[in-house]
Amino acid sequence: MLGQFVTIALIAITALVASQQTTLPPRGTGVIAGRIVEGDSTRGVAGATVTLAGPTGVTPPQSRRVVATADGGFLFRDLVPGNHSITANANGFFEGSYGRPKPTQVAPAFNPPRSFQLEDGEVVTNLTIPIWRLGGISGMVVDEHGEPMVAVELRVFSRVADWAGVVMQQAEIVSTDDRGMYHVDVVPGDYIVGALVATTTIPVSTIDALQASSLDGTAMPELRANQAPDFGRTIGTRWNGFYFSWSNRNAGLSPGFGDDGRLTLYPTTFYPQAPNAAAATVLSIKSGEERSGVDLRLRQLVARRVSGRVVGPAGAVANIGVRLVAVDPANDRTNPPPMLETYAGMTDGSGNFTLLGIRPGQYTARVLRTGAKTLSAAEPVVVGDTNVDSLVIVLSGGGTFSGRVIFEGQTAPPAAAQRSIAITPRALAGSKAAMLSVTTPAFLDPAGGFASQEFPAGPYVINVSGLPAGWILKSAMLGTTDAADTAVGLAADGIRNLVVTLTDRISVLAGTVRDGEGRAAADALIAVFPVDRVLWRKPGMTSRRSQVAVPGRNGEYRFRGLPAGEYFVVATRGDAVDFTDPKILTSLIPDASRVVLTDGSSKSVDVRVVVRR
Repeated sequence: MLGQFVTIALIAITALVASQQTTLPPRGTGVIAGRIVEGDSTRGVAGATVTLAGPTGVTPPQSRRVVATADGGFLFRDLVPGNHSITANANGFFEGSYGRPKPTQVAPAFNPPRSFQLEDGEVVTNLTIPIWRLGGISGMVVDEHGEPMVAVELRVFSRVADWAGVVMQQAEIVSTDDRGMYHVDVVPGDYIVGALVATTTIPVSTIDALQASSLDGTAMPELRANQAPDFGRTIGTRWNGFYFSWSNRNAGLSPGFGDDGRLTLYPTTFYPQAPNAAAATVLSIKSGEERSGVDLRLRQLVARRVSGRVVGPAGAVANIGVRLVAVDPANDRTNPPPMLETYAGMTDGSGNFTLLGIRPGQYTARVLRTGAKTLSAAEPVVVGDTNVDSLVIVLSGGGTFSGRVIFEGQTAPPAAAQRSIAITPRALAGSKAAMLSVTTPAFLDPAGGFASQEFPAGPYVINVSGLPAGWILKSAMLGTTDAADTAVGLAADGIRNLVVTLTDRISVLAGTVRDGEGRAAADALIAVFPVDRVLWRKPGMTSRRSQVAVPGRNGEYRFRGLPAGEYFVVATRGDAVDFTDPKILTSLIPDASRVVLTDGSSKSVDVRVVVRR
């Protein structure tokens, strides 16, 4: 009996040791060493954390971490061959990585990651990875009397202008301390700072009715479809028949409710005294720079009222959300747009609405009901020195996209794989439809057809995702127009007979990039873009025909899955190259190579690095 127990124990121990041995990371003979340095200098960053990951396909995945020496040095031993990514960070610095020559405040449209390609047994000792000191923004928030304001929530947005307009993204949120002071660390770049005060106004009668109906579960689905404010969280002060709520409540930015019916409040204010993001002063912060004195003085003002009625094809529309969004060029640059400084409200049972606490300015009134029957409007509203009353917002119906998916290949993918295919209409950035921002996908039915929910009228391109392995999008044809590349106009009667074609005949474009001396140019970027300018990437949109790649250390590059067509191929150096900018693409054309791809074709094109002037 004891012998049997010992035998079983030995078997278990042997199995455990074997399992542990099989999960040990593979050992190679490669070495990667180098230094972490500060920005564009040669000063080492002591104590930086350096992480190496990769290569892909190795089981278990390799990930190692070391701490840099006093002069910023790091060393990784026993590495297997393959592509390794290397990142570094330290307190007070923005993370850097191999192949990133400068920090990026807003990720560019084409920003392929770089990895280090290590050969079997190779020893590399001269890698340099720069990281950048964070900048800082600090200041004070005071009221109209110069008194410090405590616990005011400030928002810091990156605001960057490029060839296509303004791009804005939220970067940080910080609150003032008990002295009214604030400080925030930021990545080097361009920023605006503001105290946002958004308001919500809902009729008391509407709240009471909805609270009663929510008990049986009938209200919430309708409210979600109607984009209504969350009345369960927005109830604030009851005044003149409304529940009125405002953001930044913790700061004591309480409105003044006058007996004469006037409402005063601290409105949204951006540094230095701007009423909205578009008018704010942009702060350019360098690496390691501390920008002080970014002070805001908040002043109460007499707020305005916007009221009116929302009507649709069948008459008044009850319980639907109404929002005012400040006009800003940044809203035309991306889809979905940022849409800051929103004033929100909701219609009552008769379709009437009132928005309180409005600062004078130019706005877009945004109303949207989604679902099987979409109703929407995005109309300009100008608020001046007086209230805007009797505003009538007329909602229009939407249209649907429908069609079928066909497969060009020897064998169609399994039905289970087809169920993941998603057809998503995407409105062109800057259009009213983009402001309404509906992006619900449609999926295939058992017969291979699809039908979307209703979308607001406007220009759309068709995105197709969730493709089965080994298949790519060939086209999304509406008549003779490929809606995957060129916008098609959606009207109330909808778009029918859209034919989405997937193919397993996948093109390959490959070659070698060399510099002027004929050496492999591993530090270059290779771009491919259509000869037809109509197919170039549009602002705020994606493009399946424009791609950027990083070559291997031997200069070899590869693009897989480009649609059939004629293309330019060009290589250049410089992290700042924006391959979405038509001016830059035009300047590269004289030195670019041309290639024609067909379905399933394989082409080889060797290119020389273009020296941009």
